[in-house]
Amino acid sequence: SNTEALLKLAELFFFVRQYQPAIDYCNKALKLDNNIAKAYFIKGSVYRESGDTAKAISSLITATEQDNRFDQAFFDIGLLYASQKNPIALNYYDNALKINPTNNDVIYARAKFFQDILKIDEAVKQYEYLLTRDKNYFLANYNIGAITLELKNDPKTAITYFTKAIESKADYLEAYFARGYAYSKINEKESAKADYKMCLQLEENYEPAIIALNKLK
Repeated sequence: SNTEALLKLAELFFFVRQYQPAIDYCNKALKLDNNIAKAYFIKGSVYRESGDTAKAISSLITATEQDNRFDQAFFDIGLLYASQKNPIALNYYDNALKINPTNNDVIYARAKFFQDILKIDEAVKQYEYLLTRDKNYFLANYNIGAITLELKNDPKTAITYFTKAIESKADYLEAYFARGYAYSKINEKESAKADYKMCLQLEENYEPAIIALNKLK
């Protein structure tokens, strides 16, 4: 009859990807108390990992109905709607931020959503705002670099963003590759080769770097 223990077991089974026992323990807890937000949250997480988006959203919404301060549940609902490119995701991100304004991951998710639906100026605005809060948020620098390189065709500026991403995360394989590609676009072959070789130091058989190096020969 210990609901906390039942939910701990549910979490453990979730972590080891034994999803049916996780659901079973959540349901046992809910039979004792039908208003436990965490039980619905765990069920939503299981459904999300299992690929059942509809059930995941339903369970997570129930979690927020039981606890309207459950910021992670709001965030996860936003992520699920964002994966469908549904603008309602922004409402859930906003709710998560109202509860926890310090969560930079939510701001990143908002920016990424705008990027995914090709509202590029808004995406860059959000990424830049995020960087005022955390200058070392390497994904923001990387994504601005990607937008600048691929959509604005400005490899020189993109290089500065990829470099900032690398400064924040020294083993950032994708940033080295992207910077190498940007260098190749402006015909700085030696710099491009150096970045591609760095990719191979980080991952010995990284095929995109191998192909790119062969093209530069």
